[in-house]
Amino acid sequence: MFRVTRVFTRPNTGVKWHYEVIDGSYFRQTYIITGKIVLLNNTISEDGLTFNHEAFWVDEAAWLEHKQDPKIIEYFAARDAYNDANGIVANPTQTETIG
Repeated sequence: MFRVTRVFTRPNTGVKWHYEVIDGSYFRQTYIITGKIVLLNNTISEDGLTFNHEAFWVDEAAWLEHKQDPKIIEYFAARDAYNDANGIVANPTQTETIG
């Protein structure tokens, strides 16, 4: 299994997270329903300012495949632009092979 984590911090709770303003159906259909992602563990801090994303992929190859997917590349570009425009800061992505 391959774990990917990333932390996002917004300036205040009046700013929506990017996932709240987009349709995530392609991601769900392509990666979650197919079993390429085994588990998503997304949490928001008690004060509502920090979003912790943790995804457990079936393996590193599945994660790398998604990073090459043109629709995901487009999604990441839109997410990054939205975050920049709205003061959301993203920590670098952390990865780890488990087992």
